[in-house]
This record gives sequence, structure tokens and C-alpha cells, in this order.
Amino acid sequence: MLRLTAFLIGLLLLCLGRVLLAQAAPPPVPPGAPTASLASRTVVIDPAHALRSADGTVISLGSVGAGNAEEQAIVLNVGGLLGELVEKAGGRVAATRSADNPWRVGQDAREDNMSRGELANTVKADAFIRLHCDASEDRLARGVSVGYISESSRPLAEAVLETLSRETGSPRQGVFLRHEYGLDVPRTPAISVQLGVLSTAEDEVLLTSEDFQRRAAQGIFDGLVQYLGSSDATSGVQAAGPARPTAVDEAGQALLETLVDIVQSSPLQVGLVTRNPETAEAAMVQGNVPFPSLGLMRLVVLVEATRQVQGGTIHPGRVPEGEHRTVFQLVQAMIRDNDADAADRLMRILGKSRLENTMTDLGLKGSRLDHDFRVELGPGVGPRNMTTAEDMVSLLERVDESKLVSAEGAKAIYALLGERSDSRMIGSLSAQGAQVAHLAAQGQGAAADAGIVSASGVRYVFAVLVTGPSGVPAQQLTDTASRLAAAAHEHFLRTFAYVETDPPGVKVAVNGHIKGISPCLVQITSATPTLQDYTFSAQTDDGGKAEKTARVKQGDRLDVSLTVKPSAAKP
Repeated sequence: MLRLTAFLIGLLLLCLGRVLLAQAAPPPVPPGAPTASLASRTVVIDPAHALRSADGTVISLGSVGAGNAEEQAIVLNVGGLLGELVEKAGGRVAATRSADNPWRVGQDAREDNMSRGELANTVKADAFIRLHCDASEDRLARGVSVGYISESSRPLAEAVLETLSRETGSPRQGVFLRHEYGLDVPRTPAISVQLGVLSTAEDEVLLTSEDFQRRAAQGIFDGLVQYLGSSDATSGVQAAGPARPTAVDEAGQALLETLVDIVQSSPLQVGLVTRNPETAEAAMVQGNVPFPSLGLMRLVVLVEATRQVQGGTIHPGRVPEGEHRTVFQLVQAMIRDNDADAADRLMRILGKSRLENTMTDLGLKGSRLDHDFRVELGPGVGPRNMTTAEDMVSLLERVDESKLVSAEGAKAIYALLGERSDSRMIGSLSAQGAQVAHLAAQGQGAAADAGIVSASGVRYVFAVLVTGPSGVPAQQLTDTASRLAAAAHEHFLRTFAYVETDPPGVKVAVNGHIKGISPCLVQITSATPTLQDYTFSAQTDDGGKAEKTARVKQGDRLDVSLTVKPSAAKP
């Protein structure tokens, strides 16, 4: 009876998936229709995972759905179909895995991913396409997304997301700046395509459908053609090429490279997001990957308590029934004293369902508040609540912008977070004169911190979650988080200018000191919190000159364009 029920449910989902595809996706291109040209183009197609050792031990299989669908098999099929489309359009394909060679052999998944990226440089590829299936603890999560590291890859990511979603009818989760090993290696646009959420039953059915896989390959191909700008593409769209870099783009790329270097030098797993709301400069390393929250979910409890106080549902000075402390005293103990019992009592006072609804309303997709804080922070490794660095940064940003609570409520929250005397991780920045409002926590094999940092007129949000192998020293966890926090802090306090010249390839100077060859990112090391005048200049070997003066201060990001006028003709 159970097997029959499971079969009927699976059949129903399969039918539903086919109906969704038929309704949402456009009809297939008829035989004989004009095809796009990718002549002289080379594309690396990288179906992820499927790594095993020489003795056959599986090292990286990828996700497996509830119906036993394997990520490595799905992406291999889509990669093969995509390769056929590229070759029919006259392009060259270099595949990291194929139907003839479905498994890669090696000892380390990180090293294997780096070598996949290096293939793009070896064959001088025009694009690198990695294929994945996503996984999520949110059982309703669905849809496609595309990740990238280099800002120059973003136009390709946006083009592929648009055409992939249109062709398959799948919801668009978005385009994300995020770190994946090997994705930063190619010296060409490189993206990571998430074809769907394999852990969701509805998406699992679609991902295993031959029709969906064909449409997914077609959608990725259409975006690739659009980006590469084929003049006879069936879409008729001419790609505009990579977006023009800006100071924020280039500085953000420099920050990401610095953080990735620190992460790759450590055996620990790191989830990190940092963002300057004023400039929109940001960096993400596994920012949407769930990690043990270690009590960071108390931030959600703190925000909800503030909202209910403002709404009049609870009174901060009253002692709730069955308690001996006021609501305000419980909040203080939860944050300032790291009191897990106070956090659990507040959860019950506020209402667990109310907290869960608030998390849904806030879009905290990677966060789960399933367990008491006493269990999570108690001795040994028990059940843990989960969160992502992106969820914590998003929550703090919205509080800071008074979008979740009033301006008064936001001040109260940050005053309370600023009372903590924890000098680990983000708190270590206090020794450098920064004002830090944060919530740090540590448990067996893991550490976490999230907060807002202000210094010299610069204000940014930072969240880091770290886990390590069994027996990893606690100091190693917090030291890694501290190094990352210090690197981000130093970066945000720097002043950068991205200087372009017409013509390019010209020496660039600031206040008479040569800084590079245009176009280039220039760091202004002596900028102070107060405005100062700096002169940007460029000069060609034949005497042509250009000059511009700008007023800058610490933390600024400037875009400077200089048109070099030729020198006067000699008599």
C-alpha cells in the first residue's frame, strides 16, 4: 500500500511538472529554423561533481533528491545537450566531463575544481559554464539562479538567467556574486548555473525530465549566443559586451580576491558576506550556504521583540506570566550576557509561529529556528539552528535603514549590540577605534559573528560563519574570522579611484606620483576622514597630457576619466 501511494504521488508530480513546462515555456524551435553561429568560439562546459579517487571511492557526488535523482547525472545530461547545440552552431566544446568519461579522478574536490577552471585558460575559451543543481532546507524553494565571481562575468550571468528562465518556465532566483572554487581561475567570463532545487520534490521531477533538460540546454545556449553577440542568432539580439567597470566594481573585486585568498589558505569552511550600503560595494563567499547559527538567530528574536514592543503587543517593563524578569531584562540577558535560557523564554513569549512568520516575511530563506538555544549552545554537539551570512547581513541592513523597526528601535538594538565586550572576530576591530555593534557566538567546531561596523565616516555590515573538522582548536576558528574581519575593515577604509584614459595604456599619476597604466584601480593611501584635493593626471610618451582635480575623503570610490590631448606640434 505504501509503495502504491508513493508511486501515485510521484506520477502526480511528474504530470504536474509536464503541465508546468507546457504552460510556462515557449514552443520548441521548429526543424529547419535558422540557427545561431558560434564559429571560432570555444566554450568550456563543466558538469559539476562526479569526482572519485583512483580506487573508485566517491569524493564528490553532489546532491541527491528524495526520489534518488543524482545531481551529477542531471548536469552531465544537460552539459551533453548544451555541447551539441554549441557544436551545431560551429563552436568548439571543451568538456570537463562527458558521457564517455563521466567521472573525474583525483583526491581533493577543491583542487579538482581549480583544474576545471584552468582548462578554460588552456583552450583559450570565450566562456566557462559550470552546471549545478541547488539544494535548500526550504522545502518550497524552486527555480534557477546563476552565480559569478568576476564583475566582468555578470553580463553573461544575466543573459543566461533570462533565457534559461524563459525557456524552462522556472522561477528566477536571481544572479549572485558568490565564491566557488575554480570559478575565479578562468581568464574569461565564467558562471555557475543552478538548474533547479533538487531537494524540492517539484523541481526534482522537472530536473529528471528529458524535456526539461533539453529546454535548459537551449536556454543556456540562447543566453550564451546573446552574450557573445552572434549577428545571426535566432533571438536577433546583439550582445552589448561586458559592462564598463566602475570604481565600486573594481574595488569590490579586489576585496573579494583578498578574502578568497584568506579562505583558501585555511582548511576551514567559511560563509561570509560584507556590504557597504552607501556604495553598494560587496563581497560574498558561500554567502547563501547554511551554517550552524550558534545563537545568531537571537538577532531575529531581538528584532521581533522590538517590533512587538512598538506594536504594543508586549510591554518592556512588565514581567510576563510565569517569569521573574521583565521583557527588557530578558532581552538584555539574551544579548549582553549570552543567556540561552532568556532567549528560549523570549521565544515562547513572542510566539514561535510569529517568529517563523516574521522570518518568512523577511525572506530569510537559509535560516531555520527549529531548536531551543539551550540545546544549541549546550555542551556537546546537539541539534543546531541554521542561518546564512546573507540572511544576517540582510536583516541588519534592513534594521539599520529603519525598514523593520522605527529609527528609535534601530538605535536601541544597536546600543544593546554595542554593549557586548566580546573582542573576538568582528569585536577585534574595536582595538582599531571602530564602533562595533555585533553578536558573536562559538560552539564545538564552529564560530559565528554578525554586526555593523562604523569608523571614519564609513559604515558597513559584516557576517561570518566558520566551521571546521572534528577537534579543530577554537582559537583557529576565531582567528580566521578575525583575519577576514580585519581585511574587510582595512579595505573599506581605503580610498580607491578607477582611472580610464583616452587613449588607454597611458601612465596615471596621483599628485605627481605614478600609480599605474590605464585603465587601473588606484589606491589613495593618505586620504583622511575630511575632504582633500587630489590631482589625477595622465601623460603619453610624446608629451600629451590630461589633468583633473577631485575632492576625496577616506572610504570614497571615484570614477575618473581623462582625455589626453596631444602635445603641440614642434616647430
